[in-house]
Amino acid sequence: MDFLYNVESYQSDGFVYEVDYSHIRKMNTLLGNISSNLNQITHRINSTNTVYQKDLDDIKELMEKIWQLQKSMVSKQPLIKQ
Repeated sequence: MDFLYNVESYQSDGFVYEVDYSHIRKMNTLLGNISSNLNQITHRINSTNTVYQKDLDDIKELMEKIWQLQKSMVSKQPLIKQ
């Protein structure tokens, strides 16, 4: 059932393309989590007027997760040859 939710069909030039968007939905969920974490760090920095090394390390880790997600997205893009 989950597969059907994540697949959309498109018709173009007599061809029907079925595209699985599950990786995009997963990425959007993970980006939402990362955004929430960054907002918490920003709130702490703004309320204390102090930047801790732990905050910087956490931000670096979150940025690495974003890069990994982006690399994963690119690798899952379908190659359509014409």
